[in-house]
Amino acid sequence: MISPLIKWDHSDDWYVTSYKMQKKITSGERIIELSLADDDYQYMAGHVIDGRNLLPATGYLTFVWQTVGLMKGELYTEISVVFQDVKFLRATTLPKEGIIELTVVVQKGTGRFEIVEGGVAVVTGYIHTTLNPCMEKMNPKLPEKNESEEMTCKDFYKELRLRGYNYDGLFKGVKSATTNGSRGTIAWSDNWVAFMDNMLQIQILGIDSRSLCVPTGIQKLVIDTTSHFNQIRAMPKNNNDFPVYAIRKLNLIVSGGVEIRGLKVSVIPRRKRGGDPVLESYKYVAHRDRAKMSLKEAVH
Repeated sequence: MISPLIKWDHSDDWYVTSYKMQKKITSGERIIELSLADDDYQYMAGHVIDGRNLLPATGYLTFVWQTVGLMKGELYTEISVVFQDVKFLRATTLPKEGIIELTVVVQKGTGRFEIVEGGVAVVTGYIHTTLNPCMEKMNPKLPEKNESEEMTCKDFYKELRLRGYNYDGLFKGVKSATTNGSRGTIAWSDNWVAFMDNMLQIQILGIDSRSLCVPTGIQKLVIDTTSHFNQIRAMPKNNNDFPVYAIRKLNLIVSGGVEIRGLKVSVIPRRKRGGDPVLESYKYVAHRDRAKMSLKEAVH
């Protein structure tokens, strides 16, 4: 018997894949604590409008999408969904320090959702899953590339900065665009919030005004995850760029597996910058010899 003389060699560590089931929630209510110090939300620090760090409109919708995934016990990125009659009622400012608490409520029967912050509703709408997202889309004929994308990434965000948008990080994902905002190219950074926000930026560029506009509603938003990831797999390596089209006649934005229909925006006044205080003094100078005189002498 030589078995007692043979021992296992434990000098090396070998890693194996660990599979975990997606968590499932029984109710349609979920509380989200948002902090820019959290690695999951740190990228939102790049969404700055008129000097304020605002929670992206597409961020609200992604939270609802995630909640639906938790209710079904599936990864939300594997579920195709349709949003309808979305209304953005109030903006949420993200503080540099501290936590913002959002309550997401989704009704199982009707699919109506509501996001509440500080006891006040900030976003409402409807959501439902779909096994055939192609039937939910308009699937229009995309315009031909007659006009070159002359605006580079630097040109594009310089124009938006003049309008009051100070995007940074993942929210500067538009790599090129036409001057009228009818077509562009968006980089895919494996982040749905930033990707859909970049789609909205193309629509903003097409508005013939340098006013500051914010989204207030979306008629319909279709997210076809299967089509989106199929397009990514068909792309060449190191080139995950999606073309984006803004069709004005249909009020439609299309890119990848996402179709945004009926975007509504409102013009808001820009904040007045408080300048540094200026201390002024008044001196009376003689008209001829330019000799200085006091106020008392000038009055008398």
